[in-house]
Amino acid sequence: METKRILIVDDDPMLAEHLRHKLESLGYACVGITGRGGEAVRLAADLKPDLVLMDIVLEGPVDGIAAAETIRRRFDIPVIYLTAYTAPDFLERAKITEPLGYIIKPVEQRELLAVLSMAFYKRSAESRLKEQARLNAALLSLSEGVLAYDLEGRVFQVNAAAEQLIGRPASELLGKDAVQVLPLRQAVAGRPWTERLLYRLEAEGRLEMEGDLDLVQAEGSSIPVRISGNRIHADDDRIVGTVLLLHDDRARKKMEERLRQAEAVYASTNEGVLVTDASYRIIDSNDAFSRISGYALDEILGQTPALLKSGRHDQAFYKAVRQVLDESGIWSGEMWNRRKDGEIFPQWLTIRAVTDSHGVVAHYVGVYADISQVKQSEERLAFLTQHDALTGLPNRLLFQAHLQHGIQQARQEDRQVAILLLDLDRFKHVNDTLGPTAGDKLLAEVAERLRQTVRSQDILARMGGDEFGLILSSQGGETVDPGLVAQKILAAMSRPVALAGHEITVSVSIGISLYPRDGIDVTALLQYAEMAMYRVKNLGKNGYQFFDHTMTAASAERFTLENQMHQALERGEFELHYQPLTRLSDNQIVGVEALLRWRHPVAGLMPPAKFIPLAEETGLIERLGLWAMHQACRQTQEWASAGLSLKVAVNVSARQFRHGLVENVAEVLQSTGLPGDRLELEITESTLMETAADSVRILDELKSLGVRLAIDDFGTGYSSLGYLKRFPVDKLKIDRSFISDIPRDHQDIAIAKAVIALAESFSLQVTAEGVETEEQWHFLRECNCHEAQGYFISPPLPAGELWEFCRRGNDRAS
Repeated sequence: METKRILIVDDDPMLAEHLRHKLESLGYACVGITGRGGEAVRLAADLKPDLVLMDIVLEGPVDGIAAAETIRRRFDIPVIYLTAYTAPDFLERAKITEPLGYIIKPVEQRELLAVLSMAFYKRSAESRLKEQARLNAALLSLSEGVLAYDLEGRVFQVNAAAEQLIGRPASELLGKDAVQVLPLRQAVAGRPWTERLLYRLEAEGRLEMEGDLDLVQAEGSSIPVRISGNRIHADDDRIVGTVLLLHDDRARKKMEERLRQAEAVYASTNEGVLVTDASYRIIDSNDAFSRISGYALDEILGQTPALLKSGRHDQAFYKAVRQVLDESGIWSGEMWNRRKDGEIFPQWLTIRAVTDSHGVVAHYVGVYADISQVKQSEERLAFLTQHDALTGLPNRLLFQAHLQHGIQQARQEDRQVAILLLDLDRFKHVNDTLGPTAGDKLLAEVAERLRQTVRSQDILARMGGDEFGLILSSQGGETVDPGLVAQKILAAMSRPVALAGHEITVSVSIGISLYPRDGIDVTALLQYAEMAMYRVKNLGKNGYQFFDHTMTAASAERFTLENQMHQALERGEFELHYQPLTRLSDNQIVGVEALLRWRHPVAGLMPPAKFIPLAEETGLIERLGLWAMHQACRQTQEWASAGLSLKVAVNVSARQFRHGLVENVAEVLQSTGLPGDRLELEITESTLMETAADSVRILDELKSLGVRLAIDDFGTGYSSLGYLKRFPVDKLKIDRSFISDIPRDHQDIAIAKAVIALAESFSLQVTAEGVETEEQWHFLRECNCHEAQGYFISPPLPAGELWEFCRRGNDRAS
């Protein structure tokens, strides 16, 4: 056992020396003797004794009590007082210094031994308690969970981290069975594992970090943990318990998962990955890089990416790449590289600098995407934006650009430009009879014959459908006769074409306009050539005509429009837009009105006012009306199948009403499958009153089909109440002319109220057209008008947009 070292502080030299002999005879070592308090403090600092025997009364500025307090506080060295004084106030002052004991002078050896033995024992116990306190504090402050239990398996120590992991406070854990408070199970198999783990720990005495375990928390969820453990030994080496260290494994598991994902991405990605060191020496690559470049990893290890250089970039380019990398740590852009077989190809390359923990670049990672196909697609797309996919000829857009350029050059050089528009005669018949594949083959054959007929400097284009365009320019003093070219084209087209086992002869109608004679801009020249082409068709087709200025502008427009309308119906240029009908009582969309639009290839989307009057005049309105009814019913049935139940209102012209309307409606309902009560036919008041008696009969037949009937533009005609009572209609529609000035015009207000009251007296519904303001909407609602439509609610919409509008619900009015 180590000899205890003692410092003696006493101002009586004889007594101090006598005390030294007694200490040495008892087996202690005296490290020094002094009689002054200040010297005692210095010796304590230098000699670090295990204990100081301090005379409580010392001469000089620092007495024994003061010296003892300094030694205890600064050096944590225990003190025993030597005193001949037992005055209470003096001892009370000495007590503040927390001495280990007192020895009364003169010192008896037996008393000295007893006090010293007790003092050193007490000191040892205090040290152990302090050490235990420090250990407990350290355990409790650990970020990992600590749980200790005794030989009976009862928990006696947990820290805050363990409480959080287990999901229960210490008050619910202390004193409980460790098996119960620590429910563990195997992560994969899900079997309970606590008893097995604790048994192994008891048998082996320690447990290294055990993983792949789940700790079931109090609320039932589980978290991955790793556990290690050790037996707790007392001073006499007896086992008194066990301590477990619980490590939250979620972060590590998540990191492992990310690493697995990264490895999978690295191995399976379609992008090539190349990794270099800080000196750009290649250290790794993935399979995709080998597939793209043709280089295996062992062929490029230790080399630099410079072996991929294509020669298409100069040194300044690569210098700029490195500069961006140095400044920002990342570079991204298009780069041309060379494969192992020598092929040069484009890549989209992203290079990132990877730094170490000190921020120093350790690696570079390049991700290569082969964009060869993208480049080809871009070039193809760029070509297709200006060319026809079927024939490879320029399209209308490029044709117009060439024509504009040709006009500018001709103006500078004072020469002529001829524009020929060619339209195949009877192409629709061929397409419908032999099928679209044969139709495409015919168009390709026509394009090839035209190529062979015209000069290389002439501009040949497919304008769309079965229409072609040709620009003839006089260059270098050379003149060309447009009529002669037209004759050559007619001759080339006269040869039969073999299609689907048939010999087909296709003629063309050619219209010609001239710059600057007929016009000086692209639009006018194309329009005049088209007018001339339609004149050929009206004269019997298979020929050519020059534009003739004797036609007035108005008749030319009408003539062109009429011909274009016939073509438009065949080409599918007409479409329907749908305007919602809203029930005013609850603001619900209950139906739509189908409105005809013409998507003209040049003029764009044309409203009905532009072409309906001419269609009615020429009789084309019957075909248009039947087509519109069929399309509207088909679309409404499609909506119903998709869960959107609406009625559809379709306008009926006077010609339609008088010519087989009942049979046409029956056929449309049968072919589309739309229930009759979902179709509402709108017939103008004037149409019904032309021959009122016949109108009643037709309306009765239509009602037998189950359709709903509405009088359109009510109030603008001259119907009598007598006939209104006889007409089996369901609804009156107030014309927009009576709505537009509400609430400013009191006469319109009176008319609207009168129509609503009249309809109510005949048990008819009322729809107001042309509602464009919130004031009109609220006025009609207050007057008990049933339905409204107009731009305040929604403009007419294409079918797809109407679906979205109904899906969102009508929030325009409230």
